[in-house]
Amino acid sequence: MKTVTVTLNPSVDVTLMLDGLDPDKANRVVSETSQAGGKGLNVAKVLVNLGIPAVAFGIAGSKNFDRYVSLSGMGMHAMRFQRTVGEVRENITLRHGDNCIKINRSGSQFDEYAFNKMSEDLLSYLKAGDIAVISGSAPVGFDPHLLQYFCRELKMKGIKVVLDCEWLDRNILTSIEPYFIKPNIHEFKKLTKVATEEEADLVEAMRDLERNGVENILLSLGERGILALVEGKAYRVTVPGVEVRSTVGSGDSAVAGFTAGVVQGLSAEQCLVLAAACGTATATLEGSELTDGYLAKQIAGDVVVTEL
Repeated sequence: MKTVTVTLNPSVDVTLMLDGLDPDKANRVVSETSQAGGKGLNVAKVLVNLGIPAVAFGIAGSKNFDRYVSLSGMGMHAMRFQRTVGEVRENITLRHGDNCIKINRSGSQFDEYAFNKMSEDLLSYLKAGDIAVISGSAPVGFDPHLLQYFCRELKMKGIKVVLDCEWLDRNILTSIEPYFIKPNIHEFKKLTKVATEEEADLVEAMRDLERNGVENILLSLGERGILALVEGKAYRVTVPGVEVRSTVGSGDSAVAGFTAGVVQGLSAEQCLVLAAACGTATATLEGSELTDGYLAKQIAGDVVVTEL
C-alpha cells in the first residue's frame, strides 16, 4: 500500500525567539530556526518517522525550492513537487516566553498547469487501495472545485482520500466522500453548524456527515483528546496530561498516526490510539518539531479509547 501527501501551498516556517514583544521598542532576535512547512509535508514526515514510506506531492515556487527540500530533511527522491514561478512563501512566528505572534503569507498565485501536471503524476503513481492525504491551505486563486474533480478521479481509481482542508465547504466535502477527515472543534462547528460542544450533539453531527458520505471522522478537541466516528462506531479518546510547548503540527501528526495505523492493518481502536499519541507527542516539542515513533510509543500507553 502506497501513501502520498499533497501540499498545495507549502511554506518555509521561520521562528524568531525574541528578547521581548514590546510594540514600542526594537525587539531583538535571540535565536531563530527555519523549517519546511505545509500540512501535507508534515504528515509525510511523521509517517516516515513512524516507519511508513511516504512521498510528498505538491506545487512549489522554483526560486527557493532547493532550500525547501533541504529544510524538509526528506530528500528530493521523496518530494515530487511540480515547480512553478515565484518562491515558496515564508511564514514568520515571533515568540517570547509563552507569548506568540504568527504571520502567515498567502503565497504565490495558483498555477493550474502545475496542478494538472501534479495530478497526472500522482494518479499514475497510485493504484487501488493506496492512500492520498490532501491537507493544508489553498494557494491564491485556487478553485475548490478543481480539488473536487481531482478527488473524484482518485476515488474512481479506488484510492482512499484523506482530507484536512478547512476551506472546503460542506457540499464539496461530502461530494468527495473522503475516507476520513480531521477537523478541530472550530472547523467542525463551522462545517456542521452545530451550536454546542456537548458530546451527544457532536456525535450526532458526525453521524450526519457520515450519512452524507464522509466515512470516518476524527474530531480534534486539543487537550481534551479526540471524539471519533470510525467504521460506524463512536469513540472518546482521552490523552494524558503533558506540558504543551507548541501545538504546531499536532493535527498533522494525528492524521499521520491514524493513516499509519490503517496502513499497518490495525483495529479502529489501535488507529485512534496511534493518532492521539502522535498528536500529543508533537505538542510536547518546541516550535515546528514533529514526533518520532519512539516518543509516540511512550505516550500511547496512556491513551484511553472508550466506545460510546
